This record gives sequence, C-alpha cells and structure tokens, in this order.
Amino acid sequence: MSNNSPLFSKDSELSPRILYRLLDGHVPEGWESDYKKIINFADVYPGSFFHTIMSRGISAVKQGLQAKKIGESKNENKNLYYFSMEHKSRLSKSLSAAGWRQVNCTVRLPQVDGIKAKKTHYAVHMWVYENDVILVKVKIENKFIPTNYADPHPLLKVVE
Repeated sequence: MSNNSPLFSKDSELSPRILYRLLDGHVPEGWESDYKKIINFADVYPGSFFHTIMSRGISAVKQGLQAKKIGESKNENKNLYYFSMEHKSRLSKSLSAAGWRQVNCTVRLPQVDGIKAKKTHYAVHMWVYENDVILVKVKIENKFIPTNYADPHPLLKVVE
C-alpha cells in the first residue's frame, strides 16, 4: 500500500525528480510510518479511519491556503497554523529553503463517552507550498484508535 521508495531518503537534496515523487505521494526512506506515533497518508487505505482524518486535514489546509486563514503560530489559530522545527535532515532543510512550510491542522472529532476529549483531537502535519501538499501524516500517540482502523468508524459518520 505504501508509496515508500528506496530511491530517495530524508538525506536526499530536493530535486525536480524528488519533488515529483513527493507530489505523487511517495515518502522518503527514513520517514516511514511507525504505527505507534505517526502514520503517513501513503500508508492508509481510502475510506479508512485515518485516511478520513488526514483527508479532512488536507481539505482544511487547502481551504485555509485559499482563504489565507492559516495562523502564523498556534496562538493565532490553534486548529490551523504554520510551525517550524529544527530541520535535522537534508530533505527538510532543502524543502524549507525552497519555500515549503510545515502546517499543523487539528482535526477534532466528537468526544467519546469515557475518553478524554483530547484523545479525539488529531494533529495532521504536512508540508505546503502555494496549493500543493506533501508528506501528510497524523500523530496517533495517546489518541483514540478504533480496534480496526483500516475500516471506517461510526464516529466519523457523526461529523459528516
């Protein structure tokens, strides 16, 4: 299922060929899903729980880009904001130098009885440039995860 490719890694320099692969959904070696802390968009099935969450994040970011409503910080917009971190890999350094920026979109689902609300708030991270989005992932550590997250979950129907 994954678009992971051994043809480039997180230590590669951004090039037109690598950008094409990133835009096509490929994930560089070294940034694979670990299924404990993060899952990449390339590693989920269409219609599955986490595919739906990341799709909502992508949609919100694209709308935010069009409307210029992405906060420059979490203080400006707690659900949709640019963030930066120390770039440790050659690829992230070259993406940043080329004008790509990282965005956090918090996808909030209704609270489930017996589960703290923050466990149904999912941080979806991605890189954006103009209207393009690459390297989408969701942070899942300490989050509500349905027993079979490959299938749609009834909780998602509540917010459709």
